[in-house]
Amino acid sequence: MHVVPRSRFRFRLVSLALFTISATLSAAAQQITVWKSGNTVNATISANLSGTRCCLGLSFDSPLGGAECSEPCPESPVTESWYCNSVGDHTVTGCWLSAETGYAYQCSAQTVTVDPVDQAQPSPSCPLFDLVAGSKVLTHLYDQTNDVYPYPQVQDAQMPITIKARRGTPGSTIYLKVLDPPDPSTYGGPYLGNDNHDTVAPVGTINGQKQLQIVLPPSGESATLTLVTT
Repeated sequence: MHVVPRSRFRFRLVSLALFTISATLSAAAQQITVWKSGNTVNATISANLSGTRCCLGLSFDSPLGGAECSEPCPESPVTESWYCNSVGDHTVTGCWLSAETGYAYQCSAQTVTVDPVDQAQPSPSCPLFDLVAGSKVLTHLYDQTNDVYPYPQVQDAQMPITIKARRGTPGSTIYLKVLDPPDPSTYGGPYLGNDNHDTVAPVGTINGQKQLQIVLPPSGESATLTLVTT
């Protein structure tokens, strides 16, 4: 089951810094640095990660934050860049999880302002909006003592997703629909699209609906929806 349209952008650092903001995020020696080049916002998060499982990452204009998890711990630091940002305030959130945090997520946010002098509003080549969600949804967390949900999931079979305007005008209406593509499994089959039994809410829905329309939030803000799977 997946949601369309969906876009997620990850970039490597490509431009020089015009200014830098640094802050120590916790006693466990995590640090986030944010800077901009025109209307491109860049950030780096670093941390002392240890333990059997660690998560570390950054997100942009998303109240859910973001982190990539791995066993063993991922490499630190992590750098992200976000392009085509509108004039106004934007929020960079850094999150981490390791033995130092008691295997619980900790997040911290910083605000960065894109001014009119930095660069014009996003060009026609920029996307109209971003709709960001995890690539997989955990249907059931069996070992709640030693394991965690993939971030930002916090509940069985439910994935938070965020949407925000990029080049699109805040207040514009967009339409979303849940699709059930053919099962890619190599065993069994043949498989067809829309062949499951989840034909009614709340399973296989976004905010309780198979199809819905929402309004793009103001620049620098995001709306949070919930995808419910089987």
